[in-house]
Amino acid sequence: MHGHSIMKEPVDLKNMFQSKFTATSIESGNTDDDVVESRATFNNIVDPILRIPAKQSTMDTILLTAFLLIQTTLPVITVICADSTSPCKTFDALKMEDMAKRKVVPVFTCVDQSSTNSLSQSMVACERESLKKLMELVSVTGKMNGIVIDPTAPRVMGQIMYKILSSTKVRMELLAEHYVILAPTSDPNTSWRKNILERFRIDMVKFSPAHAGDIFFHSTTSSLNLGIFSSGDDKFYYHLATVVETSAKETGFIAEVRSVKGGIINYIHEPELTITKDSDYNSYSAYEQWKTQHPLGRRNIFQFGVQTSQSPLSPKERVLVNVNVRVYD
Repeated sequence: MHGHSIMKEPVDLKNMFQSKFTATSIESGNTDDDVVESRATFNNIVDPILRIPAKQSTMDTILLTAFLLIQTTLPVITVICADSTSPCKTFDALKMEDMAKRKVVPVFTCVDQSSTNSLSQSMVACERESLKKLMELVSVTGKMNGIVIDPTAPRVMGQIMYKILSSTKVRMELLAEHYVILAPTSDPNTSWRKNILERFRIDMVKFSPAHAGDIFFHSTTSSLNLGIFSSGDDKFYYHLATVVETSAKETGFIAEVRSVKGGIINYIHEPELTITKDSDYNSYSAYEQWKTQHPLGRRNIFQFGVQTSQSPLSPKERVLVNVNVRVYD
């Protein structure tokens, strides 16, 4: 019998994923706007995401639930908004809630993005203005326990906030020992929010407990993302599980934790080793159980051996022996 080899054409996995997820209609009975497009997550997994953004009420509910990550009785929350003429719905939602539970202050974008020639100068001026305002707010309200990046906040304002908090001295003056940064968005193309949270974990708070996470909420018609950075929370995973479970129950959305990355584990001093003895263990119960045993039989094993007497040597008899001989000078 002769063997035959079968040649197969290579499979293009990239095109297969694209053809599977791109321009696929949802059987929901709605208009053509219900279209699924491909999306890459932190783990480079291509997943379907709906173009229809989640309702503002759903985002507000998830955001308010996410404040369970802040383990402070009266936290100070700063909301990064667009310019003062644009609506900041995140700040409005937090302001409408029970203000006895938290202090909420807005920071508006002060960069003039209409002129590209003077953009760098405008960013420098806005950085100084924002830093001055934050210092004044902290002197009145206390250090910040949370920062929320509103979905309408531009990327340039995120860059300015990152530049301000890159200074260790400034962070110690503005941020509490334990703080949380939240970045809710319904736009899958705003990856700069996730990048900023990741830079906090890599550049600013390198050692654990520090966590950067990405949570994906979705229903049959809409979806949204919640980026999280937490610093100083030893029980972060327990609090995160509470947030995910509560958000899913109150909104009816499916919550998926797509990625959680922790900081570098600190050095743990090894304890002094102690030598244990048998007397250190309580063997009383085992001894009592042994005494209650009733043997049903007995077996003895004997081993016999014969020792031959050494025969005497005769005079002038030669024998082979092993002798250690030391020679001294």
